[in-house]
Amino acid sequence: MQRYYPTIWKTVILLFKMLLLFFVLALPIIVKFISTPEPEYSNLDLYYLLLVYLLAEGWIIRCAIKHVKQPAEIFHRKTSTKKTITFLPFILSGTAALIFLTNPLQQMIPALERFDGLFKQVHEIKSLSFIYFILIGPVLEEIIFRGIILRGFLKNYTPLKAIVLSSVMFSIVHFPLSYILTTLIINSFIGFIFWQTSSLSLCITIHILGNFFVILSSGNAAFTERLEIIFSDTPVFLLLYFIAAVIFFVCIFYIYRKNMVISETSLGEQQL
Repeated sequence: MQRYYPTIWKTVILLFKMLLLFFVLALPIIVKFISTPEPEYSNLDLYYLLLVYLLAEGWIIRCAIKHVKQPAEIFHRKTSTKKTITFLPFILSGTAALIFLTNPLQQMIPALERFDGLFKQVHEIKSLSFIYFILIGPVLEEIIFRGIILRGFLKNYTPLKAIVLSSVMFSIVHFPLSYILTTLIINSFIGFIFWQTSSLSLCITIHILGNFFVILSSGNAAFTERLEIIFSDTPVFLLLYFIAAVIFFVCIFYIYRKNMVISETSLGEQQL
């Protein structure tokens, strides 16, 4: 059986190369992180750290494209504009509902003070947060994990296996690891959207929305305080949680069913 690029093993090698390049180039900051009990980072340190990570991501995109038989497939959107407009309200609603649903899970995982301290400093630099988490990061990461990895996995494995494996790999190579559970769930949703639409732009939109919420909750004490008040009021929280769950599953069901109807209609038109 012909295997498309990348397979699981080739993906592991690809991501290992990315992390190796990152750790080699970021070694001075990593040494400070490990050796200092309460490390303090300058703005230059943080800019350099994210620049190195962007370089590592860009490098493995370049490496991967060489192995893809039809590189244009990575960026080509098979979803029509009409289909995108139809799905977009449901995708945005489902994303917002999922962010609310996964937030309590995050509270259950112990925080890693060193990593959390580092990322808090990153979020405090608004320009840095905006450049990486809103402008550049989501684009590069979606090209890697959806445009390259998940696209190849969907050709090699069942949709469930492809989505779960690509989401697990995304979660493992991202820091801090205290976010691994919420990252896994949200990325599985993004993987589902890519499976249904083949649209990289929709995946980037969801990714940006998720990152925006993280930035908002990390740097806005008033916003965080309001969330804590909601979560502390059990009846209100349970009602909102139930509403969010209903909205999320309705969105998933609608997108799946609507996509099946559109696909069947297209197939019928081709046969005619």
